Amino acid sequence: MNPLAASGSCRFLPLARWLGVLGWLLLAGCQAPPPPTYRIGFSQCTNGDAWRLAMLAGMKKELSFYPEVSFQMKDARNSTRAQERHIREFLREGVDLLIVSANEAEPITPVVEEAYNRGIPVVILDRRTTSPLYTAYVGGNNVEVGQIAGHYASSLLHQRGNVLEVLGAPGASPALDRHRGFAQALAAAPGVRLVGQVPGNWEQPSVRRALPAALRAHPEVNLIFAHNDRMALGAYQVCRQLGLTQRVRIMGVDGLPGPRGGIQLVQEKVLAAT
Repeated sequence: MNPLAASGSCRFLPLARWLGVLGWLLLAGCQAPPPPTYRIGFSQCTNGDAWRLAMLAGMKKELSFYPEVSFQMKDARNSTRAQERHIREFLREGVDLLIVSANEAEPITPVVEEAYNRGIPVVILDRRTTSPLYTAYVGGNNVEVGQIAGHYASSLLHQRGNVLEVLGAPGASPALDRHRGFAQALAAAPGVRLVGQVPGNWEQPSVRRALPAALRAHPEVNLIFAHNDRMALGAYQVCRQLGLTQRVRIMGVDGLPGPRGGIQLVQEKVLAAT
């Protein structure tokens, strides 16, 4: 071996090592930046029923596939004032996307428009606002829901009978739309009359308080249409107490599976339909 060559190798070995370390540091510095993160804020009108709990569970399941997305839900508990406050909190916190299920359509519209005009994507879920200023709407056609219910009610009554309607929350778009569709369908069956309405506010206690008086005022009623299955179950409980379950049929909306869901209530013949 050439001693000079060997000697040179010894001299340059430390330099090679430093170059290797320097290269590793440069490569480390050139790694791709971490992926961006996103924040989603969800303003929920209420999270106090099985249908909305199922909605939230579905959201969380889907978001589990996207670890870069953080998600927060704020429950307004049927308070429009609280919901407006929650949405403004989300705006101050700088969410990247806002989801809103409005407690009442008209009062919550201005703050939703404000969010949209700031450039924040806004998804309206289930309950509409009164403005076209939003990015997307996800929900059912509640006018069609009401129409289907009206046609089926007419069929159950063989085109002749008297109907009582249990309404959802005043000002909530599903309640307004379900009533409109239901009334449209009944108009096509002159022998079926809508003889009264009961404010139910989506809750059983409201129905149990208001329905007995309505049934006493309208003893001719032979079908009740409730805007959700919870109120329909409340109507059944009232009819059972009054001994009317053999004469009055009850219909609801939602059709949730599971214990005390609409599907089970139909199977048990508590409800005629959901």
